[in-house]
Amino acid sequence: MVTITPLISSSNTQESTSSTSPQNTDVVIDGADLVNGRKYMVMYCCSYGGADFTDEIEVQIEHGSTIIAKSAERGDSTGTPESSRTKSLNGFYIITGDATSALRIKIRCATTGATCYIGGKTLIAIPLHQLTEGSEYWQSTQNGDAAEVSNAATDFSTNLITLTSTLPAADFLVLMSAEISPGSVLTAAPSKCRFVVDGVNQKLDYQTKGKMQTIEFGWISYSYAQIKTLGFGSRIFKIDIASETGTRTDGRRGRIILLKKSVFDQMISLASTTETTSTSTTYVDFLSQSYTPNQQEHVVIIGNTALWAANTSRSAMIRLRNDTDGTNFSDQTSVFSSSADDDRHAITAFGCEQISTAKTYKLQFKGESPSPSSHVDETDLIMWGLTKAPVVLQPVLGDDRGTFVQIGPSGLEI
Repeated sequence: MVTITPLISSSNTQESTSSTSPQNTDVVIDGADLVNGRKYMVMYCCSYGGADFTDEIEVQIEHGSTIIAKSAERGDSTGTPESSRTKSLNGFYIITGDATSALRIKIRCATTGATCYIGGKTLIAIPLHQLTEGSEYWQSTQNGDAAEVSNAATDFSTNLITLTSTLPAADFLVLMSAEISPGSVLTAAPSKCRFVVDGVNQKLDYQTKGKMQTIEFGWISYSYAQIKTLGFGSRIFKIDIASETGTRTDGRRGRIILLKKSVFDQMISLASTTETTSTSTTYVDFLSQSYTPNQQEHVVIIGNTALWAANTSRSAMIRLRNDTDGTNFSDQTSVFSSSADDDRHAITAFGCEQISTAKTYKLQFKGESPSPSSHVDETDLIMWGLTKAPVVLQPVLGDDRGTFVQIGPSGLEI
């Protein structure tokens, strides 16, 4: 069987800076490891915060000189660790390696004299050269700091990005992400994001209220991950955005990526559609799932949920954990609630490691003191083994010459 070897860089160490220019963090994938001309699907996440309510923080993911993701928000004067005080940047993108350009997470203070923090940093780059686009994976992505769509109305009639494709009847890992701006400052009503498959809204209508002092920095990421069973035919995947009031919400960096589940030896998930609340300031278990590999392989762990804190100016946090070995991934992936009634944030945490024996993986969450009240809803915990499914030789019925056809993950291949 074909095994896929990802590139991984991850750190739960909190870092800080007062620089107004982007600073490197301790998470980087060296450019020499990104093979020239080879496509990689990148999964990224980090949480960030500032030392004070007036501090504005900006984080970005760079591939060489190209920014492939960027988010910014305002800090807060309370909360531990400081990197959990604001928001997180998380999502997906496909890059092409050039054997030179590194993949990095960076942070800067948009406010002079501020102190800004970053934690829960993860980069995973999965090579795609062993997969066939159009039969094993599909993608439609945008990139750029400028808004792709602006001044969205209140009825979700503004489409950020669409992927339409004729697909076989199968299960698919559906990944979507976007960056949304409230389009105004401080008093802005919530901006909204909706993920749609074949006209059906997925999970929740997500929303969050911006609290930036300067319009140009107020971009917030939303992300979605779920295994979907789809019938044969033309399928439409969309990311739509809306404003709570007026026409002020903008959108950019819409990404939709599909992977056919049967291409891989194993891909399993556990889901919950129940809203769950915790008043704990230490991590509590929410979803737990065992994964037993059939060979030594890398496994990607994905935790996607709606996350919010019911108390204004408090944070809620999630992380992924290998409970068998006591290893934590994407610790303090957080959201800050600027309004207890308005924030329902779509957030994803990632982990990846090589294993050869069974492991139990958990998605955990907690709140920030004082008066913690963290909520999760519409949650998926996904384990994706990076080994391709075996090819099967099937005899041709009625053929006495001993002819075989090769049946692979994508169907008839020879």
